[in-house]
Amino acid sequence: MRQCATTWESEIPEVEMKSLLAALRQRELKGKHLEIGTAAGGTLCRLIRFYEEEFGQSPPFLVVDPLKYFPHQFETVCQNLEKHDIDPREIEFLKSSSKDAFSSLANHPPELDFILVDGNHKIRYVTEDLRWVRFLRPGGLLCLHDYTPRFPGVYLSGKRLLRKHPNYEVVSQVESLLILRKSRESSRPEISAIDRLWAACLGPWFQLKASLAKRLRKSKGQDSVKSGL
Repeated sequence: MRQCATTWESEIPEVEMKSLLAALRQRELKGKHLEIGTAAGGTLCRLIRFYEEEFGQSPPFLVVDPLKYFPHQFETVCQNLEKHDIDPREIEFLKSSSKDAFSSLANHPPELDFILVDGNHKIRYVTEDLRWVRFLRPGGLLCLHDYTPRFPGVYLSGKRLLRKHPNYEVVSQVESLLILRKSRESSRPEISAIDRLWAACLGPWFQLKASLAKRLRKSKGQDSVKSGL
């Protein structure tokens, strides 16, 4: 069971959350906000309550998540919202993968002012998540959580986006939370078929590295036990 399923807290550490709220406070974004990966809804609750307390009302929120992160996830998220005096019916939930949700809305794309990417950290999933920035309006914010070499799927996908699209400017990076601002419309789709192929090819390599590292740690642990250390 994930810790957040018990505590209902945000998986974004407080120092990072403060940097996020500071960026939002400077802009008062009123358009639709998208959260990809909601865990127990802790971050969602913090953001909505922040807007209500700071500006008197919250912008509309869209949550994209398969809601299979832990047992009874959707029920937990709704209970967490109600605990914070937020009506879950006011939130638009798409119980789906990011890829399928994007495809379902492609013909009627939402206009977004804010995107938080904090779902599956594997590179192919993060790359799919970044397709949503096509719907981000100029002046809007894109936030990548766990943007650190410890999570190469997030880190390399984010670096690739920045390298290929200079219209995404770094607002701040506090620990592993990277906040970007879209300064103008992109001249081409941010995530192309080549980007998706790149991610699909790298994915198995990262998975193999992680598996080998796990086996090595396990082997070292067994050796330590045998030697009496």
